Amino acid sequence: MYITDLGRSNYYGLTYPESSALTTTSYLEIDNNYTDGIYRETRGLDALHVTVAHEFNHGLQFGYYQGNDCIWWQEASATWMEEVAYPNVDDYLQYLSSFLQNPESALDSTTPQLHIYGAALFAHFLDQRYDRDLIRAIWAELGHRSSASLAHFDTVLRSRGGLGAATAEFGVWGYFTGYRHRAGFFAEGEKYPAAKRIDLQLATSAANLSVQHTSSVDHLGTVYLSLQPSVQQTGGARIQLDTPQGHWLARLLMVTADTVEVQLITGNAVVVPGWNRYTNVVVALTETDLSGWSFPYTLRATYDPELIDAPPPSAFALGSSFPNPWTDGSGREVTIPFDLAAPSLTTTLSIFGMDGSLVWQRYLGERAARSYEEKWDCTDQHGQPVGSGVYYYVLQTDSQRAAKALAVVRGDHE
Repeated sequence: MYITDLGRSNYYGLTYPESSALTTTSYLEIDNNYTDGIYRETRGLDALHVTVAHEFNHGLQFGYYQGNDCIWWQEASATWMEEVAYPNVDDYLQYLSSFLQNPESALDSTTPQLHIYGAALFAHFLDQRYDRDLIRAIWAELGHRSSASLAHFDTVLRSRGGLGAATAEFGVWGYFTGYRHRAGFFAEGEKYPAAKRIDLQLATSAANLSVQHTSSVDHLGTVYLSLQPSVQQTGGARIQLDTPQGHWLARLLMVTADTVEVQLITGNAVVVPGWNRYTNVVVALTETDLSGWSFPYTLRATYDPELIDAPPPSAFALGSSFPNPWTDGSGREVTIPFDLAAPSLTTTLSIFGMDGSLVWQRYLGERAARSYEEKWDCTDQHGQPVGSGVYYYVLQTDSQRAAKALAVVRGDHE
């Protein structure tokens, strides 16, 4: 490892193979202080740490395979290693916009320039969804084959359905980034930029009962096609996909304020009844071939007012919470049921103490006319457990309000 002034060359670090063989030893160069103007995102000791993690990982890679066909995976997995070694630095975040704003590009695309670094997200997915050792296993397979063909990635991922299936699930994870992040997907997904999506307007007026969108996706790329129903738009949608070339996997993402439903679309068609139950209905469409560019697709969606999932409740009602009283042995949460006979654009559930003080509140946003259940974990606004006592839970919609009482009994209160 050599220490030099890399700031003049606009590099954090460099790794050089010591021979032209496909497997070789190597040496590293790192900057002498990481304080020059080019080091804007990450500087000083943090920059030294992630650079050594990144470049030393290149050295390990060259011990497996150093062919020029592997540059995207070299940078993707080395950038991932920065976070493995120094999880509090988060240097990799600076590269994700280039990747998430071009989800329709091939996974192994080398353009735009930072895409290969942003592809670290795929390594994070393999690590978090399956097994960290898969990344080492991929390098071992590339070394064994003396090639970075995506067919060798497919071999390693065969027990997970192959590279195409893994990339399709990766595409689902990619949607839940930034402000759309949900638990169960990327551990730091809320720090990421939100992936680009295409919003399709499907109104219920006679002039716009259907919508059509046509474009293309590269191999192992994903496109997000979003229908955003209003709570006022009862009924549903019929969605038809036309994919004349290539192989595809499509999933329907049905999102509410609290839940995510993921459904595999089979036969290139799906019906979504009662779509106003959801804040987002999204088709995540992934092209699963290992090579090829600009595979065309067309999505057609048609509004159908008869596609009602279930008749709405006959009246507005706030149900009895259960268990009541809640005790330490009752489980983690209190369940509060309620019925909306009409849509509500602003819906709020609040918990008040006997003295009228606000203990806890959840803004539920737009809600369709249907039955719901919300949970309260018997904590206050700061996440601290509330004491034993009687509390009032209050449901407020656009035009109606209801309140009921519940009791909390802690173990130290007889």
